[in-house]
Amino acid sequence: MNDSLNKKIYSNFNIVVDQIWLSLTDRCNLACEYCCVNKKNEDLGLEEGKSAVNLLFRKGKKRKYLIFSGGEPMLCFGILKRIVRYANREARKRKTEIKYTIVTNGTIANKEITDFLIKFNFKVIISFSGQRESHDAFRYDRKGKGSYDLIINNFKYFKKIKSDNLIISFMIHPQRVKQMFEDFKFICEIGFNNLYLCSVSGVEWNSGAYNDLKESYVKIQKHVVNNIKKNKFIYVLFPTRLINQLYVKSSEYYSCDGSANCPLEFRLRVLPNGNISLNLFSLNELVVDDFMLGTIKEGFLEAYLGCEFDPNSSKCGLCIKNLERKDKRYEYDFLKMKEISLENAKIGKEANLLLCDSELNFSFAEHLFRESKKDKRFNKYVKGCESVLWGA
Repeated sequence: MNDSLNKKIYSNFNIVVDQIWLSLTDRCNLACEYCCVNKKNEDLGLEEGKSAVNLLFRKGKKRKYLIFSGGEPMLCFGILKRIVRYANREARKRKTEIKYTIVTNGTIANKEITDFLIKFNFKVIISFSGQRESHDAFRYDRKGKGSYDLIINNFKYFKKIKSDNLIISFMIHPQRVKQMFEDFKFICEIGFNNLYLCSVSGVEWNSGAYNDLKESYVKIQKHVVNNIKKNKFIYVLFPTRLINQLYVKSSEYYSCDGSANCPLEFRLRVLPNGNISLNLFSLNELVVDDFMLGTIKEGFLEAYLGCEFDPNSSKCGLCIKNLERKDKRYEYDFLKMKEISLENAKIGKEANLLLCDSELNFSFAEHLFRESKKDKRFNKYVKGCESVLWGA
């Protein structure tokens, strides 16, 4: 699709898009037990990828973010390279900076791949669950073989990437949550200091598992704090992001003066079939097509044309309110993240897990920020938060 046609399609869409999640494929070489991707054996075409880049650069800020995901995006490494090179050319023409992130299961790596990721300064997020028993319990191939050994072997490639750009997505399953702290320490011991704690959704979390989750967070917080006192910094990405957004600079939903931003600026996802969807925190991929906002070929649905963000307008927030009505599991207000609590929310099983995570992460972030006002080591830690963040 050429650029002039793109301009015509998106001419009535007023929102400035600063970040897009690009799902290159719904295929994967693993068969993880808790995976929620709706696998239809579809890959994103090159022209659709270029059109997504055109939407991203259509107007707006001097920095844009493009996040590649799947399925397993490394299965489409050839297309990824072509999209990145196209995006880089467009960025140079517009004198705009572009930042790249890829979310991968870590099973596909070689020198060519890591050289490319280094050249274009990618943030690389690798899904990994710690010790062999925890990882292989749920992350295996179609024959049931665990992926631990393969990923451990591939770390020799990924560790060539600078440490600030390497992030472990630490997948926490309720059946292994008792081992969460030991798995966390193991990941740090093998050389990774940036971790995103991701509680697996779509599975049963009983009251005992919630208690174990909370106890593990307390242990991890103490471990991080003790290391800061030794000038060894371990960044846990949700608290780190919250520190950066809520205390250091403007956030995804809150600017410095407390005003909100439109989620369409940062939460758009282009699916392998070309549909445009709103990418929520833990939206189940099996139902993501129900939340379609448009298509990359034909543009946005009429309801989103001509809209301008105003959090005080009854019309604004249409996309989020539609999502809330369609899926009660995610019924909480994204524009009031800091006010979320288990007591005042309308709880479903998935929302309960998200709210529990939010409560723990806010508590973690607030503690670190309070300490930064009293201790130079914590102040240095807080100031370093931005360097390890990915995306907007």
